[in-house]
Amino acid sequence: MKNARWLILPVLILLQSGQLPAASFSGSISRDSLLNADNLSRLGVGISFQDSKRDVSLHDAAGEELLPSLRARSVDTFLSVDIMPWLAVFGTLGTSAVRTPDPVDYGSYRLKWSAGLTFNAWQYDVVQPNFLNGRLSIKSTVEYMRFASDNVGGEDNNVEWSDTLVVFPVCYELFEDHPAEDDPRLLKSVNFYLGPAISVVDGTIRSAGISHDFEDDQRFGVIGGIDIFLAERLSVGAQVLVFDQESVTGTIRY
Repeated sequence: MKNARWLILPVLILLQSGQLPAASFSGSISRDSLLNADNLSRLGVGISFQDSKRDVSLHDAAGEELLPSLRARSVDTFLSVDIMPWLAVFGTLGTSAVRTPDPVDYGSYRLKWSAGLTFNAWQYDVVQPNFLNGRLSIKSTVEYMRFASDNVGGEDNNVEWSDTLVVFPVCYELFEDHPAEDDPRLLKSVNFYLGPAISVVDGTIRSAGISHDFEDDQRFGVIGGIDIFLAERLSVGAQVLVFDQESVTGTIRY
C-alpha cells in the first residue's frame, strides 16, 4: 500500500500544476465500435506512376513553335467505390511535373487530381479449352484529369493542362489452372486488354506574365496493358497509351 501511494503522488502533483494532458489515446480502450464493416470489397485503393508524352500545338504570335511536345511524370494515390457490381466511381490525388528537353530537367511538382467512372459493359466466361479458362469482357473508363507544374525551364514558366480520356478496351482475364477453393480471395489471374482510346488535352503555359494556350495534335489512339493478380483483389499492372507518342503507367491496386 505504501508503494501505491508513491506511484499516485506524482500524478496528483501534475494534476494540480496543470502539467498532465487533459486527454490521451490508449490502446486499451474498448474494442467495440459504433459501426462495423463486415466487407470492404466495394472499396479499392492503389498507387500509380506515369510517364506521359504528347505532341501539342503551341505557337507564338509570329508562328514560332513554343512547345512541340508535352512530357510529364506524375505519382498519385487511387480510391474507388463500387456503386453497382458493374459500375465504379474513382478519384486520384497526387503530384505532377513537366520535363524540359534542353537541358533535360523537371519543373516543380504541383497538384494533380482526377475523377472518373468505369463500367463493365459485357462479359463472357470461357470454359473450354481448359488452358484458356478465363473471362472475355468489354470495359470502359471515362476520366477527367488536371495537371500542373511550375518553374518549367524558368522561374516564371508555369504549365497547367487537362486531359479528358475515354477508353474502350477488350479484356481477357486468364485464370490459374487450379484456383484456391478454400479461400476465393487467393484466386490468381492475368488480365490482358487492348482497345481504342480518345484523349482531349487542353492547357495553358504562362511565361513572364503572358499566357499561351495549347491543345493536343492527335486525339485518337490505342490503349493496351496487363494486370497480374497476386490475389483476387491485389494486382500489379503496366499500361501503354499511344497517340502520337506513348505514355507508360505502372499501378499497384488492392
